[in-house]
Amino acid sequence: MATVPANSDFAVVLPGDPAPWFKQRSLANPRYSFDVAAGRYIVLGFLGTAGDDHARAAIAAVANHPTFFDDMMGCFFGVTIDPKDEQENRIAERYPGMRYLLDFDLSISRLYGAVTKDQQPGDQLAYRRFWMVLDPELRVVAHIPFQPDQSDIAQLLAALAQLPRPGEHCGIALGPPILCIPGVIEPEFCERLIDLYRHNGGQPSGFMREIDGITRLVTDPAHKRRRDFMIEDQALQKKTSRPASCAGWCRRLPASIIFR
Repeated sequence: MATVPANSDFAVVLPGDPAPWFKQRSLANPRYSFDVAAGRYIVLGFLGTAGDDHARAAIAAVANHPTFFDDMMGCFFGVTIDPKDEQENRIAERYPGMRYLLDFDLSISRLYGAVTKDQQPGDQLAYRRFWMVLDPELRVVAHIPFQPDQSDIAQLLAALAQLPRPGEHCGIALGPPILCIPGVIEPEFCERLIDLYRHNGGQPSGFMREIDGITRLVTDPAHKRRRDFMIEDQALQKKTSRPASCAGWCRRLPASIIFR
């Protein structure tokens, strides 16, 4: 494959970002909906082709770790753009845990930055090969580029060994209706917000209750106990609303949300 030009226009998907959703043909499904795989860790392997030593070593490494790739802890999706992988039976799905996406139209590869945004099938390809690890909420945990010495495989396995069980991926055990979104806000900014709260103490947030036919704000520690700090600094407000994905989820979900 061609060398990647330094100034090429690739999509950027980084740790903390929500992974793009897509539908694509797999070996077993003519139109696989990727979002249905949520609920466990997902490793996307942007192989490009399974026809070289690096890809074969990558596939073997996944196959040799069935305790992780068991569809409960995690699963693997190999992404190929090479029709020969299917035609020559270079790849085969193994259940549980291993599947392949046939990205012959480059739609997934464009979404995730493996090829440039304007790359089309039949062009001389500049393909970036990498691993991408997603958490159970389909957010990026790690992006590991392929290395000439294949050291990326060991790096991936080391990263997977550090992951907690899916239900504790936020660092705490969660139950509905709480959604924990780790990695959205930088640690330094988190510390700044925490310091502001500690310095000001917050005020009882209360809740709404109908009294004599009128909805009023009341406080009752026996019903709800929470102290909120209202951010009034406009520059700080703008910075807290910066993550578009975070704001979108907040609008859609009737849940308590914890940012870590």
